[in-house]
Amino acid sequence: MTKKQIMTKKISYIISFVIMTMAFAVAAAAQLPSLADVGDDVYTSEADGFEIAIPEGCVEVVDGEDGREYRCEVKEGNIKVTIDPNNPEIKSDTDLAAFLKGFKESLAGNPDVKFFGETNAKIGNYSGAAYQLTIGGEKTLVIVLAWSKFAVVISGHANSKVANSAELIGGAVQSFTFVSPTTK
Repeated sequence: MTKKQIMTKKISYIISFVIMTMAFAVAAAAQLPSLADVGDDVYTSEADGFEIAIPEGCVEVVDGEDGREYRCEVKEGNIKVTIDPNNPEIKSDTDLAAFLKGFKESLAGNPDVKFFGETNAKIGNYSGAAYQLTIGGEKTLVIVLAWSKFAVVISGHANSKVANSAELIGGAVQSFTFVSPTTK
């Protein structure tokens, strides 16, 4: 075989590998649950006292040093709820403003992040901010809440290849509510 034939064979192999990988990715995405099918279903965390409108079967719970993370991957993208009971003490609105400023600055430090909106957020007794942004060109909604040493980050990252994904992901993120008597 000549060098050209060997190179052509390698390129064909690489192209085949890429196409097969993409086909498997599409097939895997086709098997994911969809937020469009959730209806009245909600995931309830007994451990952290919250509910969110995502399919219960898709939730993966990961315990770590900085609390607990709930992850759900759906056709429309992914949703993540992070509960951190070990934050620096937040006792006043000034402390909360400093915490949110640091959080936003850490996001803004990433070159793939572009902000296009920010509003105040409040769920139960917890206040914070909601950020509308893109990460890697994909629409993302992040809600950050904090008080005392407790912080909650709810984020949804849309898949632009799926119709209405940003609206469905945003709706799921905004459905978050506390249900525990200690967090209401």
